[in-house]
Amino acid sequence: MRVLTWKEASKFVKVADKRGNWRERVYIRLALGTGQRPGAICELRWDQVDTVNETIDFRTNDVRKKRRALVTVNAMVKEALALAKAHTDGDYILHWSGKHLKDPRWMVRELSKAAKIPDVTPHVFRHTVASLLLQGGEDLLKVSRLLGHSSTHITETVYFQHPPSWLKDTTSKLKF
Repeated sequence: MRVLTWKEASKFVKVADKRGNWRERVYIRLALGTGQRPGAICELRWDQVDTVNETIDFRTNDVRKKRRALVTVNAMVKEALALAKAHTDGDYILHWSGKHLKDPRWMVRELSKAAKIPDVTPHVFRHTVASLLLQGGEDLLKVSRLLGHSSTHITETVYFQHPPSWLKDTTSKLKF
C-alpha cells in the first residue's frame, strides 16, 4: 500500500498550485483535507456542503456504494470550496460541462509526473490521510469515522501502517 510522506503530500499541493488547473487544485485539497474516496469527491454536490455548520456530508443512501462520512471543513477544504465556487456552473463541485468529474486518475497521473513522485493513484491520498493521522497519534476511532468505516477494525487493519522509524522510541527503551 502506497502512502505519501507529509513532504510528498505537501509537494502535490504545491505542484497543483503551480500548474494552475483549478480542478487539480480542488481535487488535491479535498482528497488530502477529507480523506474521502475518489468517487465521493468527484460526485460531491454543492447541496452536500453546509457552510453554516462548516461540514460536508459525503454520506449517501445508495447501498451499492461504500459507507461515507460527515466531515468538518478545515482551512484547506475551505480554500478548495472557494476556488471551486469561482468556477462553478452547476450542481457539482468538480464538474466538466455541468456533469460531475468521472475519474480523477488522469489528474493525479499528471500531478504525479510533475511532482516526480511515482506510483500515485487517487486512492493513495486516502491511505496517506489515514496513515499520517494515525502515525501522528490521532485517535483510531476518530480516523475511522473520518473515513466512514463502520468499525475501527477496518481502519486498524488496512490503514494503521507505520514506517520502521515509528518504533524507534519504543525500541530505544530496551536497554538491559
